Amino acid sequence: MHRDIFHDVVAFDRLTSLLKIKGVALHPGPRLSSLLPIQAGGVSSLRKEYGSLECSIEVVSGIDEAVKLINSYGSSHTDTIVTEDGKILIHTYTIEMSLVIHKFVYK
Repeated sequence: MHRDIFHDVVAFDRLTSLLKIKGVALHPGPRLSSLLPIQAGGVSSLRKEYGSLECSIEVVSGIDEAVKLINSYGSSHTDTIVTEDGKILIHTYTIEMSLVIHKFVYK
């Protein structure tokens, strides 16, 4: 997640609440764990792949760091970048994964 989302308490709460409502167990990465005001059960490795409704979330400064994180720790098939910025698509060609999906959302 982008650091601006983390620092926007309403956006952070909305994102995590929506995932939890859908039954997704969230596991903060090392950086996110260090920023949380409470002790959270963080992941021991960002390489962990879950076989159920679970995901690791980490804080990044931008798309370049997100791509680097995915290429370093990702599974190459179940990694996700969620964005409303269509310009981010240019970076999908630098991500090592088997499938890239982009959904346009019109407001």
